[in-house]
Amino acid sequence: MKFITTAALLILLIFAGCTGPRVYHNPRHSFGAARSIAVLPFENLSGAEGAGEIVQKIFLVELLRNKTLNVIEPGEVDQALKELRIRATQKLSSDQSLKLKERLKVDWILLGSVLEFSEQKQGQREVPVVSLTARVIEAETGKIVWAAFESRQGDDREVIFGIGKVNSAATLAEKVAQKIVPTLSEKK
Repeated sequence: MKFITTAALLILLIFAGCTGPRVYHNPRHSFGAARSIAVLPFENLSGAEGAGEIVQKIFLVELLRNKTLNVIEPGEVDQALKELRIRATQKLSSDQSLKLKERLKVDWILLGSVLEFSEQKQGQREVPVVSLTARVIEAETGKIVWAAFESRQGDDREVIFGIGKVNSAATLAEKVAQKIVPTLSEKK
């Protein structure tokens, strides 16, 4: 009986860590053919210094690996933001997104917020925690076409004796981006 209880608990632990990101797709938009996307700086609400920049770069790499979208060079994006005097990138107006479209020749704009990016003490060990949101807006209209939220702990996928545990917030953010970015092209 003890073996059955232990096996059931182990299976429950494995499946408890198998949830995915929460994703919204605007049913009126298709991500079909390769299009262009600009990745704006991620808002850092976590309090961890540099977390927004780290997550922005991780998303940039994942978008490039995805190979379905033409990703605009970050230096061009930064230059356009300066020229257009856009500072609050998380609160783009439809006029600002249209100006970015014209300046960068871009179809979509990815914006995001890092809500948590830390190492939390759990007993004798530190466990990384990452929570973030991301959304894609159509540059021409400023309408949201895709949005995602994910929150993970470094021990979410730990099975036993540390197997599956992630040890840093940056690595955990990379795992989150690897889950979220492919959902851009999934049909819902």
